[in-house]
Amino acid sequence: MKRSAPLLLLPVIALASCSTIAAEYSPYEFGTLDDSVFERVEKENYYRAGSYANLVAADKTVAPDFHSIFNGASSAGVAHYSIKAAGKKSMLVIAVDFEDHKGTADLMNDIRKAFIGSDACNSYRSVTSYYEKASYGRFQLESVIAPSYFRCPYDYATLASQSSPSRNKATLTDIYNKALAWYQGIEPTKYQALLSSADFGKIPVSFVYTAPYSGYAGGTSNRDSMLWAFTINTPAPISWSSSYMMHTDSGAVDAHTFIHETGHLLGLKDYYDTSASSTSYSALSPLGRIDMMDCSLGDECSYSKMLLDWARPYVPTGDCEISIRPFSSHGDFILLAPHWNGTPYDEYILLEYYVPAGLNGPDAMLRDNDAMRLPRKSGVKAYKVNSRLGVYRSGLREEMLSASTNIGTRRLDVAYDNSSRNNTLIQLLDKSSGSSALCDYYVASDTVKEVAEGGVTLRLRDSLFQKGDGFNGISFKDLRFSDGSELPFHWKVKEMTATYATISIEAI
Repeated sequence: MKRSAPLLLLPVIALASCSTIAAEYSPYEFGTLDDSVFERVEKENYYRAGSYANLVAADKTVAPDFHSIFNGASSAGVAHYSIKAAGKKSMLVIAVDFEDHKGTADLMNDIRKAFIGSDACNSYRSVTSYYEKASYGRFQLESVIAPSYFRCPYDYATLASQSSPSRNKATLTDIYNKALAWYQGIEPTKYQALLSSADFGKIPVSFVYTAPYSGYAGGTSNRDSMLWAFTINTPAPISWSSSYMMHTDSGAVDAHTFIHETGHLLGLKDYYDTSASSTSYSALSPLGRIDMMDCSLGDECSYSKMLLDWARPYVPTGDCEISIRPFSSHGDFILLAPHWNGTPYDEYILLEYYVPAGLNGPDAMLRDNDAMRLPRKSGVKAYKVNSRLGVYRSGLREEMLSASTNIGTRRLDVAYDNSSRNNTLIQLLDKSSGSSALCDYYVASDTVKEVAEGGVTLRLRDSLFQKGDGFNGISFKDLRFSDGSELPFHWKVKEMTATYATISIEAI
């Protein structure tokens, strides 16, 4: 079960844009779908990847499609499901109310804004708008909004007292089954259309419940509470979030939480430490908060977009210079590795050019909390990724996938997450430290200072590489991959403009 990011990051946010509070609902309009095929492009001493390679085991060849691998993976031996993030897809959105927290027409209108509204009627972006922009037009997610509220089969007090991930999953599964039967009864034609178009026949549903979440308006939040925001992928892609997470403190509609949870419906993991106590802050923050799948901020990173098949990397083979445009608007990024296997399921360094614009703009420029915003200056991000696949039986990893593995009837899944200092899935490297070691309470920033928050000291670090910065054989000398190998490249930022960053790469 996916638990959403720590409470201070998700619901009521202080975006300075208040003009949208009175904006009437207007629908988001899709652009032209980009269904082009990635083609390999050869340059001097580097190339831009086209199709990914197949994964070869002793007894079978596995296609590198993330959607297929995710849906073949398992939780306790039961297959889990996601929305394939390509082409035109549909998701059902059902507002759930309670006898003592009845839904209103105004709230239903705000839910409509948050999921399918235009940019003009949102303080940030709607779910539909966000994912078309994040995918560079390769993915269009239509949210079908149920026309009325579904009355929850559990009363609010019962759910408020429930604090068990396994029970929460069983409860949400029951709500899902009853809500689908209800929707089939009131909208049989639309229900059948959703069922016919759903991947694996599993209708994805995003539930929005009309009640306060755990810890709302004071008190201690509990991420294990049923009254939180979380996603399950068995028996279908299902998310569960509070409508109280949908507004800024000015009252404007804000869909950050719903966008984050939709990322889980696509199969993406949380990039923060999900093993931390329900009531405490975690010392481990490998992405330093600044990602949609970490603290619900800004764009998806280059690793996520590799998995979802929205972008392809430039891959150096020798000494070269590569100019990359802003990642959020163009999808350019660089992959450096000792021996890349040609798939997202390997170990490597990713470089992308960050600018505080596009999907990053509001979360950089309209937030006042230095520990809760994106950087306001441009720079190059460097990620260390360990996305190798494990081989699982009954939800337990038995070995890592290799050319000598007999997979048999076992399942594959990305082996690591961000809840351990050892074999972290994805880490944003801290430029100001020059080391690949994670510092406690790391917050990626455009400044260096310490901030007291929640009884701990957050360490804000300048995490963006500027002109002249890079890996030069002295900085990040401690960086190693799981087999002990070192990165066979030095690199530095040679030039930065508003429209591109040129990376100079030297093979060693």
